[in-house]
Amino acid sequence: MLITSVLGFSALLQFAAALLALNTTRKARNRAAWAFITVVLFLMAFRRSITLFHLLSGRLTYVSDLPAELVALATSMFILAMVVVWALACKRHVAEYTEAEEKLREMQRYTRELIEVNLDPLATISCEGRIMDVNHAMELAVGRSRGEIIGTDFSGYFTDPETARRGYQKVLQDNYVRDYPLEIRSSRGKTIPVLYNASVYKDTRGQVAGVFAAARDITERREAEAEIRRCSERLEAQVRERTMELTKVNKQLRREIAERKNAEKKIQETMEIKSEFVSLVSHELRTPLTSIKEGISIVLSGIAGKLGGDQKKFLDIAKRNVDRLARLINDVLDFQKLEAGRVEFNMAENDINELVEEVYSAMLPLTDDKGLDFAVRTGDDLPRAKFDKDKITQVLTNIVSNAVKFTEKGGITVATAMEDAGAIRVSVKDTGPGVRLKDISRLFHKFEQLARGGDRITGGSGLGLAISREIIEKHGGKIWAESEVGKGTTFHFILPLDQRK
Repeated sequence: MLITSVLGFSALLQFAAALLALNTTRKARNRAAWAFITVVLFLMAFRRSITLFHLLSGRLTYVSDLPAELVALATSMFILAMVVVWALACKRHVAEYTEAEEKLREMQRYTRELIEVNLDPLATISCEGRIMDVNHAMELAVGRSRGEIIGTDFSGYFTDPETARRGYQKVLQDNYVRDYPLEIRSSRGKTIPVLYNASVYKDTRGQVAGVFAAARDITERREAEAEIRRCSERLEAQVRERTMELTKVNKQLRREIAERKNAEKKIQETMEIKSEFVSLVSHELRTPLTSIKEGISIVLSGIAGKLGGDQKKFLDIAKRNVDRLARLINDVLDFQKLEAGRVEFNMAENDINELVEEVYSAMLPLTDDKGLDFAVRTGDDLPRAKFDKDKITQVLTNIVSNAVKFTEKGGITVATAMEDAGAIRVSVKDTGPGVRLKDISRLFHKFEQLARGGDRITGGSGLGLAISREIIEKHGGKIWAESEVGKGTTFHFILPLDQRK
């Protein structure tokens, strides 16, 4: 009975080991070895089972002795233990292998998705030039499905297969190629200009297994380059057109400049002739006028004999007209010299208040003769300014003389003040009839004699204010007038403190 129990337990252990080995065979990497072990274990278990069956049925009366069966039982237990250990070890290895396989599949999915979402056509090509794989962008470019493309010659998808094959050989030779120009030809007849970038990939032994190629569609770039060329051509055409126009304009300008230079030369010659004529005439007039003036002065002095009342009266009139004619000649000469730029200015630091006082003293007898009030209001602590004292005296005298001439009642006021940090202002205000607003701008024109208060001006050359304007502007200053009919006129002029000629 004990032997029967030992045989049954031993067979059970062997069946358990065989089933465990069979289960491990399904998952193990070395399935052949595990299959062999499974078969051996099943044979041993069946042998034990048959022996036990015959023993229980009474067909077998003799079996091995008890120690031998106990050794067989121990062997079965050892085998089962070994199978369990091997199965556990195999399970761990299988789990690691399964995890690695899953990671590999995940990486492959990621790589595939990365390739598929790429907008550039991508292809894997064998060393023989056969396409092994492509992405969706490549399918769209050539107008065929992935199944139709794989296995075909890559060069057949380009407008110039020979150039494509040369580029492929260059990749195999140099291991890569950059920006290789080609044109893809689709099944719809459309061509796509591309720049190919490719490099070889190698197997685990380091041998070249094929080429990975990527094409960059440069259609938009080509169109942009074409547009740039068209724009450049249009620009060049416009430049040529404008250049021709400028050439014509330059020729016209040269002609006009030449004509203007000739005109200026003629004007200059005319001005020189005029200046010479004026100088000559003035000199010829001055000589007899001097003699006339001296003769009148001698007669008036009584040296030539006693004069009657009418005689003295007529001689005084003649003297005044001689003086007037002399002033007229001097005005013409002064203005001519100023226009011609032949007047020398003696620029020096002077006190403007001192100059005003001197003019005041000189003009006071004239204002007294007409019964006019004559006042001076000088600014305090005015700085010294650089100007030609004689010329500015001439300007101020001329303005005051005009004020005396046109003022019948009231008075005249001369004032000085600082205009700003770099200039002084002199103002002459009278209470004469004033000037109409529309005529003020004409006051400084040469030979202009305007009416004041509706009366026509008599006497004078009409050059005094024109000369004054020239002198002030030569000093870098400004002169102007303000007036209102019936309320008088005010003349102002400004002189910079420092003249740099």
